Amino acid sequence: GSLSPTDPEWTEGQLQKSAAYLQLGLPLQAMAALDDVSEAQLGALGAESYAELIAAKADCMSWLPGRTGEVPELLRQARSRLHELAGELPAGSPQALTRAGLCLDLCEFNYLSFVGDYAPMMDRLSAAASPDVDDVDPVHRLRSAIILMEALCMTGREVDARKLMREIG
Repeated sequence: GSLSPTDPEWTEGQLQKSAAYLQLGLPLQAMAALDDVSEAQLGALGAESYAELIAAKADCMSWLPGRTGEVPELLRQARSRLHELAGELPAGSPQALTRAGLCLDLCEFNYLSFVGDYAPMMDRLSAAASPDVDDVDPVHRLRSAIILMEALCMTGREVDARKLMREIG
């Protein structure tokens, strides 16, 4: 509450405020906090911070009647911006772009899970949760596996979900 829009910490503060509102079950206020971040402030964010803010917006929008259907377009635009950033970033920054892309992937998986549309993500989710892929971030793999367990249960594959749960354990 003590930050102003001109403070360098404003965007991060709005992200934290939004998370708190969402935990309190106030998605409208959470979205308003994120909407207070200007386009200029959004444009100044690095790839990872940008992806985190987009993921937070998607979480809020999922809970708002009439805005849930806007999430796929939000994610499409975010991926497009990350693609543009790839050409602008210094040579040492591909890891940040990769992490930002993984953040958007998890956001998409969460959204599809939220709306109950499991089929479009099953192959990608299985690949992201697979321990056979060496270069996947372990946290991303774990989060993907948790979402995959839910997807397997909801699509009638409870035995596979239990097997995955034991592997994760």
